[in-house]
Amino acid sequence: MTQSLLPPNSLELEHRLDQLAAQRLSFDLSLADINPLTCVADLLPILAASWKVDVRGLNERESRELIANAWEIHRYKGTAHAVKKALSSVFSKVQIQEFKTPYVFDAEVTLGGDPNQVFDDEKFATAKRLANDAKNLRSRFGEFVIALPEARASVIKTDAASTNGMSLSSSLSLNANCTVKCKGVIQWTL
Repeated sequence: MTQSLLPPNSLELEHRLDQLAAQRLSFDLSLADINPLTCVADLLPILAASWKVDVRGLNERESRELIANAWEIHRYKGTAHAVKKALSSVFSKVQIQEFKTPYVFDAEVTLGGDPNQVFDDEKFATAKRLANDAKNLRSRFGEFVIALPEARASVIKTDAASTNGMSLSSSLSLNANCTVKCKGVIQWTL
């Protein structure tokens, strides 16, 4: 019989329930991984709820990063650092531009290097919600200023007679309600 915390004068039913619970709950808790960067993906919503962060609209990588940064976001909540930390889970590089007008800040973000990642109006709405959750109450989020990552292109010259029209374009599909400015750096190496 296992050690019981029940007093000796407990009922037989209570002792049986105690034994049953001891059998059912005797598993190794060291195998439970609650690190958001390494745990199974099914555990992420539970970890997000326990850290009081909202991961709706984020993919798995972004959710893991936001949950991992949740302690720091909550500690510095109401500061530019917390907003920057929250937005860095979605964008690769973030700069906060404060107070062009009083109590309004903008976020200059660089889109990630993953070519398969989609940045649509839902992604920006999610990022705006994250920024609004981390900012102080008196400030207001203005707009995103998007900086595209530096692109390099090489042109191979075939012969002088052929004319090869090269063009590089980047596009974002956003609705009319999204406040976004784009700026890009394109460098051609010939």
